[in-house]
Amino acid sequence: MRPYSKRPLCGKKIVLTRPRKQSAELAQRLKRLGASVYSLPTIRIQPAQDNRLLKQAVSHLNTYDLLIFTSPNGAHAFFKHTRSPIPSHIKICAIGPKTAQTIRSYGAKVHLIPQEFKAEALAQSLKNVKGKKILIPRAKKARQALPRSLRRKGAKVEVVEAYQTLPEKNGSLKLKQNLLNQSIHAITFTSSSTVRNFVSLFQKPQIQKVFSKCLAVSIGPITTQTLKRCGIRPILQAKEYTSGGIVKALLKYYAT
Repeated sequence: MRPYSKRPLCGKKIVLTRPRKQSAELAQRLKRLGASVYSLPTIRIQPAQDNRLLKQAVSHLNTYDLLIFTSPNGAHAFFKHTRSPIPSHIKICAIGPKTAQTIRSYGAKVHLIPQEFKAEALAQSLKNVKGKKILIPRAKKARQALPRSLRRKGAKVEVVEAYQTLPEKNGSLKLKQNLLNQSIHAITFTSSSTVRNFVSLFQKPQIQKVFSKCLAVSIGPITTQTLKRCGIRPILQAKEYTSGGIVKALLKYYAT
């Protein structure tokens, strides 16, 4: 193993805004590369307030043609309510590799992952969906791009709440102060909700101060759009919309 001082991210202080459990793999990879990693979760994942629609959909699963998961959280929530194998006629789609990995962990087969890991690319990848009945278990509050696009193609889309993404307000006061003292090099954002809830922790002048010397690292274009709308610059966007893509982007950025 190379000496700590020779690791490519040695000396870099990086903040993760995802829940600790979900960011554990990213944290380990960054630490192995020499970074000091700090957790400031800005969201928490909770079960759906009302899961009756999800249970109803699961009980009539054989009536669907397609099952679409847009996050690992949606997959976890869905499979907790089903004890039977997925009917063989149903095609399962995952928005990206991490979601697909979660689906497979429950013994189900993934039939489609788009080349670009976002809703628009997934909708574009699905051909001949006219008249098809599609189930999308996902967060209570989510973008409408995917169901809207599929409905335009003639699909019968049913979106059910599988979980909630709620603001996490109990972050470390010391870490917030470190951010204001400009001693952090980069902050990673993996969704629009992590951005919005991070911003809610500070006053507008404080946000400007934080990012006067700190880099915002975005997992993909939708998160980048939210960062820009919040007036956050500079932004480093991962080319591959995964936590691994974030690591690659940081390595390339600090190598130059």
